[in-house]
Amino acid sequence: MPITMRLKKQSEPRWRMTYASLEEALKRYRVGNLSLYDLTFRSPVMVVFLRHGGCTFCREALGDLASVRERIAGTGTELVVVQMGSARQGEELARRFGLRDTQVISDPSRRLYKAFALGRGTFRQIFGLRIWPRLFQTALMRRYGAGLPRGDMRQMPGVFLLGDGRIIEEFRHQTIADRPDYVALASLAGGDVERRNEPLEDPTIRELEVQGMTKTSSIEPRTRR
Repeated sequence: MPITMRLKKQSEPRWRMTYASLEEALKRYRVGNLSLYDLTFRSPVMVVFLRHGGCTFCREALGDLASVRERIAGTGTELVVVQMGSARQGEELARRFGLRDTQVISDPSRRLYKAFALGRGTFRQIFGLRIWPRLFQTALMRRYGAGLPRGDMRQMPGVFLLGDGRIIEEFRHQTIADRPDYVALASLAGGDVERRNEPLEDPTIRELEVQGMTKTSSIEPRTRR
């Protein structure tokens, strides 16, 4: 069954994204000698947000990325993986699944997750009936297994294709069992794709929506070093 590349349904609660908050976050995190923001002006960047390191589907995602990383690179797209564990845990995870040379960002505070409006999943998104057949197949038959959680067990994953500091395309999981087509997403980097995410009314405020109630949180200033 094909998976739609753009999914409207969001996990709750979630952060609404502004262009300013996204730019702030991209400038905060570094990939080698460049900020993630600057990297998007050098080449398209696919940012893959994982769940916790013990998640079966997180492991499957890393295995999938390892099997298609050359095809992703063939589109001119840089691959970056974001995970909630420590930097050392992220390196070990990437090495274990054959992604030794892939850039891995450690985000225990989930600041980058929130900047991309990736919230915590609902019970149905994490434990729903449609998840269990895939979990059995992936964990046991495909031998990805499972491990202890490292980070928030309810954190939802996501995949974003970035260019020139903005999001070109995205994949937002309806459930943790969804399996993105990374090559199809990366192939969009070569086309004349309409830019998205225009600034909202007030670019200095993120709005947190919780079951119909809205709270606001000011963006913290970037730490200068």
